[in-house]
Amino acid sequence: MQEHRRRPNLTVYLAKSFYKAKQQSRLLAFSVSVSNLSDADDSIAKIELQINYTTSDGMCMALRIPGDAKLVHEFGFKESPALIPPIRIDSHQTVAGWVFFELKEALLDDRRLESYVLLFQDTHGAVSKLEQAIIQGLVDETAKSNN
Repeated sequence: MQEHRRRPNLTVYLAKSFYKAKQQSRLLAFSVSVSNLSDADDSIAKIELQINYTTSDGMCMALRIPGDAKLVHEFGFKESPALIPPIRIDSHQTVAGWVFFELKEALLDDRRLESYVLLFQDTHGAVSKLEQAIIQGLVDETAKSNN
């Protein structure tokens, strides 16, 4: 049992998710916490977003894009930390923060989005997944209306 408790075991929780439309791209932000349920220390080596979509001819496809912590400023989250790998997570501890991605519209063209899957790979190569089908849009209330 002791050996089993020492195996890598990262668990991801989603607090919030937002998207913001920009010219020719969609910016995505996810507030997450990652807990290390193992008796051994671990770390997050890579964070990616997998986009699952269906092509116009009905084929199911997946696209992975890396996180981009510089996008924190696009959302105006001045006090919120961005998670930037590598991130050490001690045994039975949790880290929390935001992960950001830019999805270029040209990558999806006229394809139908099915879901977003956050992927957190640890230093042992184990991947923890978190699927999110719906993301809340952000509206710029300071933008002037043309009415």
